Amino acid sequence: MKLKKEDVVCNWKINDNENISDYIVLFINDEDSLTVPNDPITLTKCEEQTNDGGPVGSLTLKITLSHTNLMKINSVYIESQSRVQEFSINSSLDYIGTQKSYLLDEQDNKNNLYASEFYTDNVPPTSILLVKFLSLLNKTSTVISKIIVDCRIGPPIIKNINPPPLINPNNNNNLKSNNDINSLMSLMSMLKPPGGNLNTTPPPPPFPKQSQSPQPLEIQPPPQQLLLQSQTQLQKEVEVNIKRSIIESENRIIELMEKRFDSIFNRIESLEKKLEILNNNKDKE
Repeated sequence: MKLKKEDVVCNWKINDNENISDYIVLFINDEDSLTVPNDPITLTKCEEQTNDGGPVGSLTLKITLSHTNLMKINSVYIESQSRVQEFSINSSLDYIGTQKSYLLDEQDNKNNLYASEFYTDNVPPTSILLVKFLSLLNKTSTVISKIIVDCRIGPPIIKNINPPPLINPNNNNNLKSNNDINSLMSLMSMLKPPGGNLNTTPPPPPFPKQSQSPQPLEIQPPPQQLLLQSQTQLQKEVEVNIKRSIIESENRIIELMEKRFDSIFNRIESLEKKLEILNNNKDKE
């Protein structure tokens, strides 16, 4: 499966008549062709500065694998002049690993071609893959022969999901992006039952007694709904606990103030009685 031109963003220059997406193949099933152009594509380092004022660094390719579904990446095969590649996923660029290359084709002009294959074990499905080609800082140009992403189509991308915050909405540990939700949902959807796979036929339930009436099948809500429900329930419990603490604190303050006022009123009453006695003694004199 070939990508569109707009699905690949590159920070190095490419000739106008060439397209880097022609050299990237998504291998989803056996019917997908692995054919790429015979001549490698040349990329030239930009002379202008980046947005933050610094020079353009290592060659990076940001690849959008799909706009509709998450993709479970099995491996990434690369032929290029880079001896080391760094891989990240998601729009937040979560680092997943680094891979060294081996020499594939040695040439006299030192433009050696290297190959690498990075296996993504225990990496959640994603829609974005970023490849950074290292060991090219001293080069002004380089070539890429092919990039083959062995992947499988995962669950649909969940859009416009804004779950309620937990105790602290500014906490970095909270789910605060759709990609976090997508990764969690993908892992939940791909979990297999222990000792078997998803295609295994479950054993039949025990035959019910005659006195028992057949129970209707319970319809489980979708995983994203369960996630929202659990967070909503937790938020309610937190609010209840906070209100209870506030009420208890107010009661303690009121009780303390009442004791203080009682003590003050008792002292005033005692002083008034003493003053009355003094006045009476004066009148007698």
